[in-house]
Parts: sequence; C-alpha cells; structure tokens
Amino acid sequence: MDTDQESTCLKPEAAETGLMSNQKTISACAKACNIDPRLIECIYPAHPEQEHRMNHHIHNGTYFEQMVLQFDHMASVQQQKFLIKVIDTIRIKNYILRTRLVKRENTVYEVVLKERSPWTTEDYLKGYFRKNINVRMGYGSELCRYALLGDEHGETFFIWTGMTSRSIFDDLQQACSDLRSFSNMNLRMQYSEYVAWTRSCNLASALHFWRSRYSFFKQLDFEFPNFGPPKFSTMSDAQALHTLHFPMQENRPNISLSVIGHAAWALTVYEECGSSDVDFISMSPGIERIMGPVSARVPIRITFDKDMTTGGLLKIIGYQLLSMVGVEHYAVRALRGQGFNWKSVTQGVFQWHPLRSDVFNKMIVCHDKDAALATLRFRQDLSTPANHDYGLMVDIWEEDGYISINTSWNSQLLEWRKVDHLIKRFTTLFTLIVNGHGETVGELIGHCNGVEGEATGFTTSLSTLRHSSTEFEGFSN
Repeated sequence: MDTDQESTCLKPEAAETGLMSNQKTISACAKACNIDPRLIECIYPAHPEQEHRMNHHIHNGTYFEQMVLQFDHMASVQQQKFLIKVIDTIRIKNYILRTRLVKRENTVYEVVLKERSPWTTEDYLKGYFRKNINVRMGYGSELCRYALLGDEHGETFFIWTGMTSRSIFDDLQQACSDLRSFSNMNLRMQYSEYVAWTRSCNLASALHFWRSRYSFFKQLDFEFPNFGPPKFSTMSDAQALHTLHFPMQENRPNISLSVIGHAAWALTVYEECGSSDVDFISMSPGIERIMGPVSARVPIRITFDKDMTTGGLLKIIGYQLLSMVGVEHYAVRALRGQGFNWKSVTQGVFQWHPLRSDVFNKMIVCHDKDAALATLRFRQDLSTPANHDYGLMVDIWEEDGYISINTSWNSQLLEWRKVDHLIKRFTTLFTLIVNGHGETVGELIGHCNGVEGEATGFTTSLSTLRHSSTEFEGFSN
C-alpha cells in the first residue's frame, strides 16, 4: 500500500506561509476542538466511513463502546503510572487515537493533536458510570477517553471509552511486556495512509469488477433477513454471546474456518429464504494492523443446488472472498449505482474475525522490568458494546479450539426466537462441515434436520443475553 501521506497533511507551520484557505481551516479546526492551534500536529481529509459512524453516533448512539479491564489486585501508584505511560506511548505511535473529527463547510477532517491522554482518576467506578451515562462523542470532541478507578471493594479498573480493536489489545500486551522495546518499534501503517490509499485506487477498475460480477443476474435483491421497508433509523439494542467449542478432527476439510463459517451461514440463509438464489452481506474486517474503521460491506452470492457438493460450495465462497481483495471498499458504491436494492445493507450482516482476535477473552499481563507484575482481565459484564445500524449482525471471533458468536440485533425488527433459531442452524451446519459430514448440500441439510442442537463433539453455551442496552449500568453509546 504505497501512499504519499505527507502530501495530504495540512500542518499549522506550513499554513502560516500558505494559502489563506489553509489558515482558515487550521483556525476553524482549533476552534471546533477548543484548543490552541499550536497543539494541532496535522490535518487530513477524513474517510466517508468515519463521517458515517460519527453521524450515526450523534443521532442514535452507535459505533463507540466502553471496554473495562480489571487488575488482579489493587493497583499500586507505580502500576497506575506505568499504565498511563503505556497508553501515552500507544497514542504517540497511533495517530488515530489522538484524532478528533471536525466538520467545516460540509467537509470532515481528521485533526491529529499533540496532546497527552485525557484521564479520569479521581472518581469511583459507579460514580463514573453514572456521570458518563449520557455523554456522547461529537465533532471536535475527544474520540477516546481513559479512566483508572477503584470501587468500594478496593479493586482497580482501567476503562477505555471509544474505539476498540484487536490492534489495541496487541499494542497493550507488547507495551506492558517491554515498554522500551515497544517505544523503539517502527510506526505501524497509519489510518491516514489507508484513507490516502482508498483515494488513490483505480475507481473505474473497482466499479467494473463489481458490475461485471453481478451483471449476469437478472435481479439482485438483498432480502435477508426480510425486515420490510425500513421505517425508522435502525439501531441494535439486543445482544447474545455463544461459545462453540470443537475438537480438531482428522477428516476436517483443509480450508480456513472463515470459509467454512461463510458456507454455514450461506446454508442458513438458503434454508431461511427458501430460494436457490442466495445472497447476504459479509463485513470484511479490513486490514487488521491498522487502527480505525477500515471494514467494508461485500455481497456473497450463491446459486444453490441440492446436488452441489460441499467442496464445491467451499471453493465458490473461497474464490469470492479472495478475488474481491483490494476492491471490497467499493462494493456498495458500485452496485447501488446500478440501481440494485441495497436496503438490507443496513439490515443483515455476517462478519468473521481472524484467529486470536476474540476481545471477550483477552487478558493483558504486565511484566515489564520497570513495573510490578500485574494482570488485567477483560470484564465483559461491565463493558458496554458498540451499538450499530444493522438490523442483525453475526460477529464470529475465531480462537484455538472454539469460536465466539456475538449476535446483536434490533429487537423491534427481529424476535429473540428467530435469532436463536438462526444461530442453532448455523452452529449445527458449521459443526457438520468441520467434521466432514455431508458430501452434498442436500446431505448436509438432511443431517442438520436430524441433529440440530446435538452436534457431535461440540458444546454450545449461552453466556450473555442482553435484551436492551439500557439495562446495564455503564457508558451509553
């Protein structure tokens, strides 16, 4: 990914001798952020996905979350100071964590600041939650906030409000292991470089790819789940988390679990829709090593036949996922431009996260020589997940020997019984494919009808069910 990052950067020192319009942009961004212009490090054009998520967050409370990690004992002053130093270092190495969004004259900018981490330390856990229950991000405000707090039992908690991703946990673990070595590491690719790359891509080629792929279909009508015409702004307000454990089988197909998962979901959609022509939206996780919203919505489309072999189905899905690399970010734009019905882009989405990215089972071990040994465990019961603007999202987090299935949905559009049915069908079909049962699609469905909920060698547990995000005392998204 080659980009000229500096060419898109507007710096205050350059604006002093540059165009009057640049000077006005610097002043306007500083005013919107309520800061001294000298604290601005650089200004970049924002990505449309950033503007989309911010607007939804402002109007509906979506896309931002609160992550809570608990120390295994009361943290000492030394350990707290070390963690603050760790976060400051991570922010220095990741511009997106020091970024605020500013909207000026219908253009959204990323404003990177030279500032220390905004911390809250003089409060207790419950008091912090109560005070922040209705606080939202906005244009010009901090997009990440941090707190080190205690509770009435003498426990210590680290709270990160804003954007959470696998990369943040990776950086936390590396920095807590050896902060000096982490500080000397080269900068990872920055989000502004990703934005510049998307702007430099050959749009004509990307549009041609998507239009050619679907030109032979007479109708492209994404209708899963079929919620009907949206009558209000969609926002998830219910969540369920399942864990599916599975042993490693000798006859398991020599193919990635991501492809198997997509095949199992495609079969679930096939049975639900009762149509041989099946399509659903997959959310590409994007480039895992870049912090920031880099995901893309892509259509997976299959024409089923009961005589289709399981191997053939896996090859079709694997080819589709591989061939769209590099152009996935243009799918919505290309197909919507052809007049296709994409209303369920905001309704049903499937997403598979790569191996060892399960945030619900993360644990950070601090063993840097300058800090006392400590362990921070993710507290899912205290954390508040990010709401989203999809009617249904099935998030799969892959780990060694199990997958976590995090399903979130809008309870006004979809009943829990329907969600439960879909997940049971998915897990059973996933089990059958991994175990090598069913040579054809018809055999797989036949086996599924006979063993649903009794998948051999697998255990499924429902660990969390949230019928409404307002039931939980925590940060309101």
